[in-house]
Amino acid sequence: MRNLALLLALGFSACNCEPESPDLLFDAGSGDNRPTCQGSSVNDPITGRCVRSRGVTSKCPDGAYDESHPWALEAVSLGYATIYVAQGGTGSGSKDEPMGDLGAAIERLQERGGAILLGEGNHTITMRPILTKPVTIIGRCAESTVVAGQVRGVWQVAGAGADAALRLSGLDVEMGLRLQDIPTVALNQVVLKAEAGQRAEVGIHIGMDDTVATNLGTGATLVAAGVEVSFWDTGVSATRNLQHLELTGGRLEGLGRAAVQIKHTTETGHILVEDNLLTTGEDAEYVVSVGETGSFGRTVEEKERVVDQFSGTVIIRNNTVRGLPNETEERIADKGAESGIVIRYPRVQAENSIEVSDNLVSDTRDSGIWVRQFTESTQGDNLVQTRPDDDTGSWLLANNQIERVGTGLLAERITGALVIRDNVVADTDDRGFGLRDLGLTTDLRGNGVNNSRVRGFDIGPFFAEGEITIENNAAIDIRNTGFNLRADGGGSFELRENEVRGARWGFAFSGKDADDTAANVTSSTNNVVDATLGFGLHRFKGQFESNTDRAQVQGPAWWLERTGGGQAIIVDPALIEARGAAVYAAGNTGAVELRNVVLPTMGNRALPFEEGISAHTAEIETAIVLLDNRVVRIHGVDANLNSVPRALLADRSQVGADNPYELDLETGATFEVNDLEGAAGAFTRGDLGAINASGNSAGRLEPAGDEAQPRGSPRGAP
Repeated sequence: MRNLALLLALGFSACNCEPESPDLLFDAGSGDNRPTCQGSSVNDPITGRCVRSRGVTSKCPDGAYDESHPWALEAVSLGYATIYVAQGGTGSGSKDEPMGDLGAAIERLQERGGAILLGEGNHTITMRPILTKPVTIIGRCAESTVVAGQVRGVWQVAGAGADAALRLSGLDVEMGLRLQDIPTVALNQVVLKAEAGQRAEVGIHIGMDDTVATNLGTGATLVAAGVEVSFWDTGVSATRNLQHLELTGGRLEGLGRAAVQIKHTTETGHILVEDNLLTTGEDAEYVVSVGETGSFGRTVEEKERVVDQFSGTVIIRNNTVRGLPNETEERIADKGAESGIVIRYPRVQAENSIEVSDNLVSDTRDSGIWVRQFTESTQGDNLVQTRPDDDTGSWLLANNQIERVGTGLLAERITGALVIRDNVVADTDDRGFGLRDLGLTTDLRGNGVNNSRVRGFDIGPFFAEGEITIENNAAIDIRNTGFNLRADGGGSFELRENEVRGARWGFAFSGKDADDTAANVTSSTNNVVDATLGFGLHRFKGQFESNTDRAQVQGPAWWLERTGGGQAIIVDPALIEARGAAVYAAGNTGAVELRNVVLPTMGNRALPFEEGISAHTAEIETAIVLLDNRVVRIHGVDANLNSVPRALLADRSQVGADNPYELDLETGATFEVNDLEGAAGAFTRGDLGAINASGNSAGRLEPAGDEAQPRGSPRGAP
């Protein structure tokens, strides 16, 4: 990637400047002689000098000009046309007799190309050049070389032809840059700071008209290393036909609307935003944005039809992204930019990849990181959102630290391979992670959420039959639900070794109604500690199996309610502590199967859980409660280790008109019970209706008497 940056920054097209001069082959050479930098300093990717990692930090050189800059050395060694400009100069442009007019120097080179060395002082420019050849302007350093002079604080530079190029280094430019139709632009150690009256403008704008891009067969390239852009409306904006952007080691601070805004690329666009400090004002829309909806339409779908086109590869890595204008301001509620890093509606091809990694994102009102793919299928005149059947690239969101935001990380409509790993989210007003409309494969691994006011992980549904692996994630101190999985769109969920510590619900698996697509969930060795409810299924349709999951909770460890079709199987649960009921299963038309259950330490709790639909709220202590289920299979319950007054209760007394779930509880109904271990009278049954219990322990189900049996509903995960 660094080699690519050098080639783009220094490898401009050739031109003949004078009849006997060599071609302008802007070649950086091998780059093998770069110094070894000490401490936290790094090699500037263009000059090779040791600088701090972010912003304009090169020291002013000895002498009147920066003749040691690689671009200046290149001009001397190859005999390029080189013009010297000094404040107050009156000469022809040689080193001994410098010119005094920067605009006149540019005018001499705009059709022949060459280099301009600026001395210290203030330089005024009022011309708006149209470059046809490469032009390089090198100041002594940004601290001592100032360029100003344009009306409204914007310097407009245009290009004409494939050879047009512009390079700026070592300058304090007291204007914004508007770069139009220039194939290649490079900025190095440049400061652009907006003053009063300029702050409605863009700091750096680059774009290329469609006709020009078509004729040239390429778009615009911008390579910016070690720049400072502050207090403009937008820091860097690319609006049409961006071919390549590299923004590295910069400081883009206090921007009004956005630090980086990329709206439109060529079909093979490439974007690298790496190792920058990026901040905005508290009312900004976003800090970094790639892709943007059109401004027309009433709905998101209508706006997507006129979305600015983005396609290609994106890397946003190792940046500090903050929705407040400086690093010290404290965030309060409803303060900060709307979003941190946003990637929206790219047309991703099989060979494309999008990476957002190793960033520190903080202080935004809505999302810290938000990615959303454009997904379109046309049927006649209608636009239908769907999941394509082909491979649609890869997405990697990894090792980001996100804090003090609305939602930490939000991923929507990602149709290809999505990997979210080793991210840490803290102090959210809403969710830690939100994953909606998932595609082919999703890998959620090694992530953590701490102190979320709503949910830790909010996942699903799928577009269609996708797969998600959820492994080794943690949700700590969550106000409502640790993991909320929406399974109404079908697909396969595999959960392994995840943990919830401190929440109302640990894991919730939910659907909507009988029209849901059946899902497949396998859950193993997951752990819930210090929650009100451990694992809950609510209106879930499909196949569910839990194996060796662990719960130590203040309410029911398992809540199974109104599952439809398929079966819910609980195998070898590690039940440590529960209250009210260890397993509560009510109104399920799908089969409920328990295998090898050792009862936990039990305590009293009022059922129904939370706000139920029944008036029976007396506290109970029954380890396994089975109410109004169509199919029940029990193979092994051991109540000897932790004896309770009632180990199991089975009842179907609400199958008639009073059935609160309005379910068909007669068709195919069975009750099978084997291998019950415990004290006499611990296993009871109420009214089973026409169902006869079968199995080797059916005789141990003793009548429960006339007492009312508690029925309730959690009404979906909080």
